[in-house]
Amino acid sequence: MFLSKIRISYSFVLVLLLFNQIPQNGFSQVHYTDGLYWLRFQTNIKWDSPWSASLQLEERRFHSPDRAHQRVLPELQLHYNPKAEHEFYLSYLNFTIAFPQTADLPLIEAVNEQRFGLAYVYTHKLDSYQLGFKTLNEYRLFDSNPNDGDLNYIPFRMRWRNEISCRVALSEKWGLFLAEELHLNWAANQKYQVFDQNRISLGFRYKINSDLFTELDYIHWYQKNRSGTEFYNRHILRFTMMYFLRFTNRT
Repeated sequence: MFLSKIRISYSFVLVLLLFNQIPQNGFSQVHYTDGLYWLRFQTNIKWDSPWSASLQLEERRFHSPDRAHQRVLPELQLHYNPKAEHEFYLSYLNFTIAFPQTADLPLIEAVNEQRFGLAYVYTHKLDSYQLGFKTLNEYRLFDSNPNDGDLNYIPFRMRWRNEISCRVALSEKWGLFLAEELHLNWAANQKYQVFDQNRISLGFRYKINSDLFTELDYIHWYQKNRSGTEFYNRHILRFTMMYFLRFTNRT
């Protein structure tokens, strides 16, 4: 049974790798390759109702040399589950982006972004497998001049994110997860490229107890800059600590 799960998961990885190569084959622009590490903490709040919420903090850094890349402080989500397999949520994210976007250049400026999202998630469970699809539309506002000391959110961009994922329960404590997410820009009041980025991830989850989990995953992040002249090829190791705060009746 265990080997069968691994074979199916491996086939899923091959499919994701195929999709991950599609944006790369059509362009010959300048590419930059960097390694990063992400540290994430997430709290999920559960009630005895279709409603739930979550809070997320994340620090994203280049590892050689070590310097800031991005920061999530915080991301808030409000979830509604009318049925077990269907979920909708609203999100707000306060985001900081350090420029330039490559590790070997010194930090010049940090741009603040305010992001608002609306998402639908479908989950299909089959024995020890869980297949998921998520579509998320984001309204992104950027500080027009990060060096003037004021926050003037004039530039905006609309981005559509679609993710397919698979989770496999390997044992009572361990789980395997894989995901592929494509980001597409579809509207803005400034120059933009339709293809924004593509992410593929593979990781493991460990259950410490019923309320506390840890995750360690590898993410390959392939992104195009706004003008379409440069591509960023990023290899990321992400560590997550996840806590469930339950206001539910467990009896």
